[in-house]
Amino acid sequence: MFEIALFIVVGIFAGILAGLLGVGGGSIIVPTLFFVFSWLNFPDATNIQMAIATSLACIVITSISSTISHNKKDGVRWDVFIVLSMGIPMGAFIGVNFIYLVSDLLLKLIIAVFIIYVGISSF
Repeated sequence: MFEIALFIVVGIFAGILAGLLGVGGGSIIVPTLFFVFSWLNFPDATNIQMAIATSLACIVITSISSTISHNKKDGVRWDVFIVLSMGIPMGAFIGVNFIYLVSDLLLKLIIAVFIIYVGISSF
């Protein structure tokens, strides 16, 4: 029961930040899920991959909800969306295969560097 409550709180927090910052939740959900999965004694060898995959599944809901809200305020550039969407499936395919080819340590380092970069470039 505690696990369910914890995941609901993480979801609410990620949803709020995704709506405010447009980060899609991944930069919040992945590190949080990694920590929670480790704390719950999930297999260490796959925690980061599971965190990424679970985050992507959650982001579908976050993205749809945020897109609907932003679209009501004319905040979505559908012309840009259509062009960006053309490359996303190939990039997703490459990314999914990449995370299972590299070591956990390298993957954690890539995620950490990316989150730090996003944080610094936001100012």
